[in-house]
Amino acid sequence: MKTKYLLGILFVTMFTASCNRTIDNKHRSLTIQTKGIEYDSLFIRNTEIPPFFIKGEKADSITWTFQIPDSLYKTTASFEILPKPFDWNTNTTFKASFIATINGKDLYTHQLTLDEESSFFTLTYKDCSTMENIFLKAITPEGTDSTVIGKINQTIFTVEPDKDSETYIRLIDPFYSLFMSQNDTTYEEYVNRYTLLARQYPDSKYLISQFANHLSQYKDKKDVQTIYTNFSDKYKGSIWGEAVEKYLTAKFENISLPDALTEESTPIIKDSTRCTVIIFSASWCQPCHKQLPVQKEIYQKLKDKVDFVTISIDEKKTIKQWQEFVKKEELPWRSLLAYQDIAGVRGKYYVPHIPHTLLVYPDGNFEPFNLWEENEINKLYALTGN
Repeated sequence: MKTKYLLGILFVTMFTASCNRTIDNKHRSLTIQTKGIEYDSLFIRNTEIPPFFIKGEKADSITWTFQIPDSLYKTTASFEILPKPFDWNTNTTFKASFIATINGKDLYTHQLTLDEESSFFTLTYKDCSTMENIFLKAITPEGTDSTVIGKINQTIFTVEPDKDSETYIRLIDPFYSLFMSQNDTTYEEYVNRYTLLARQYPDSKYLISQFANHLSQYKDKKDVQTIYTNFSDKYKGSIWGEAVEKYLTAKFENISLPDALTEESTPIIKDSTRCTVIIFSASWCQPCHKQLPVQKEIYQKLKDKVDFVTISIDEKKTIKQWQEFVKKEELPWRSLLAYQDIAGVRGKYYVPHIPHTLLVYPDGNFEPFNLWEENEINKLYALTGN
């Protein structure tokens, strides 16, 4: 069956001989069986940056083994299965997704998670789909890249993970820490749910990694602390635990960025005695632009007590469009540019996506601030005595 998608961005990495390069001498074993379909090649790719590919060794017609360097295992929680390298003749990338029936429900994931020592997965072929007209950004291991419009060929497998295995945990709550809002679950219910999961699976690499990768989704660092307390000391000492602890103690680093109109370098925080609302936006971000009336309303009420500043994450080639937007909308507060180091700015201030807003307190603490939620806005009003 074919499904057409008009929009989307996918990062695809080309394979070269370097995908088999060795990081260290100690390895962990992974075995994959693909029942119902045979491949000439099979690769796994970690989901962290930078991507690292490992080519499987074919044991028989459907069995593949992978030796994962221990140093890579310690820094990656999940991996994708890629049946073939990117095909430049047809601009097609090849991926796999997985479905499991647990407690009577069909649950899906695009990634699998390794267990402590070794892992064995039996994958049974179910279906194949093609997504067309996708914007594909192909990145080579050498760092070069190009963007094409192409296809995603996706093979769907059924999988039966062992109960309480890492992949089982991923499947029973695939959106851990993502706060997906397809249902009526409240933020508080999500926090309680994740707290119970961390308490039930304190040694889960999947949970701690997802938790650490989505810290900015939490409204309050107290919620982060509540969940984090339940993880084992083993994972508190991991790279993900270190990331959580760094976030909990982080103070706002007041760097200087170019002004959008004058290009004069200026500090993000101009008055450290007041709260500052930092809005991350871009010329091409329509959801960001829809928030502007709300932002202006709050600004008019609090401009004498709270500073506002917008940071554009436009690349250099679209700065002119952002400058035109600022002038057209008569933005009443400062606008700064992050084009010189977009990734660095986003990483420093935990910006997973846009629109995204931060509230910085006079003591240097900062936290996400949701302009669409009345409770958040009322909290800001209460802080300023309004």
